[in-house]
Amino acid sequence: MRRAAKRSMRVAVRPPAVRQGRRWRPFVFAVRLAVAAVLVVLVTSQIVLMRRLDRASRELDYVRGVGSFVTSPNVSIVTLWGPRGTPRTHAKLAYDRTSGRFVFFSPDLTRPPEGTRYQLWVIADGVQAASARLPGSEDGVLRTLPRGDRPFFFALSIEPLGDVDEPTGPMVLMSRPLRDDP
Repeated sequence: MRRAAKRSMRVAVRPPAVRQGRRWRPFVFAVRLAVAAVLVVLVTSQIVLMRRLDRASRELDYVRGVGSFVTSPNVSIVTLWGPRGTPRTHAKLAYDRTSGRFVFFSPDLTRPPEGTRYQLWVIADGVQAASARLPGSEDGVLRTLPRGDRPFFFALSIEPLGDVDEPTGPMVLMSRPLRDDP
């Protein structure tokens, strides 16, 4: 009988909750690890989403600025066309006659060959380069716009990298004759 009492005491000394808790430890650890992984994924995706929204907001602000510029009463829209006999590539140039600011739009323009760039020119009594970084530039400033009633043109050529004072490469686009009439 004493042995049976000792056995029952031993059993009573071990709490049943401890034995059950040990069985659940791997499962609880796995659940905690899964919750932590989900939290990391959610936080990372939130950061990526915020960056995308910020970039989209900046692009939207730029588009609104371009829209406001293009619809200004001092802005003229000019179409530049490729030479006859070539594919009908074209571009648009919106320029402000008072400030000289411009925005160049070119959905058809391909990348220039390696080691070259596009250069925008204003052709009047002479040829003057516009401070353009094409394609991919947001907008630029025309160094000078012709004044008076003499006709002038806008032209786009392919030039080597670096500054050039006059066109050395082929003219790929050109506008019709324009006048400085508001």
